[in-house]
Amino acid sequence: MSVPFGSNCTEDRSPVISAGRNNNTDFVLPIQEYQLYQAKPEILNEKSFSHKIQINDQIYNIEELFDKFTFNMDSPFESTMIQKKYNSYSCNEIKGLFVITAADDNTNKPVGVEINDSNIKLWGGMTAGDHITKLTNSKNGCIGTPSYCKGSPIVGLGHDGTTFVFVDPHSEAALQAKISTEDRTIASISYVVN
Repeated sequence: MSVPFGSNCTEDRSPVISAGRNNNTDFVLPIQEYQLYQAKPEILNEKSFSHKIQINDQIYNIEELFDKFTFNMDSPFESTMIQKKYNSYSCNEIKGLFVITAADDNTNKPVGVEINDSNIKLWGGMTAGDHITKLTNSKNGCIGTPSYCKGSPIVGLGHDGTTFVFVDPHSEAALQAKISTEDRTIASISYVVN
């Protein structure tokens, strides 16, 4: 049964739905169409700690993101990563994309990204929502063994959150992968290239 137009609605015209035990109540939920983009060969073949990022179906350099998109510069999120302070700004056009700048740099030069959506990918195609083995598997993971871990050593069993930190031995680049507390998927990735 669909809720007929004009019946039992609240002030904002949202339908009121009543449900009872042993009673089927069907209702229609509008679902927004979502396009899932596959990782392009260019991003799949990028070397570790690359400055390239795939957003939807386009490849960009992290340093040029302020030129390509607009960001909410009025409300930065403050964070600390590898003992440095950063500001993170949410993108106005791309859901789940944040650009990271050094907190002590007034030029707001992009030094990294935070990813919270599967249509944004780093080297090897890694993204939010991936299983942790996509990063950490010793044979075919994008990075391999973490440099260190923050939080609970027990992953995916509902305990405190775990964050794997990977530091590039050849530069100051670092990647943090926050793991979901309920399963073994990556909730978000923060990556700084400086």
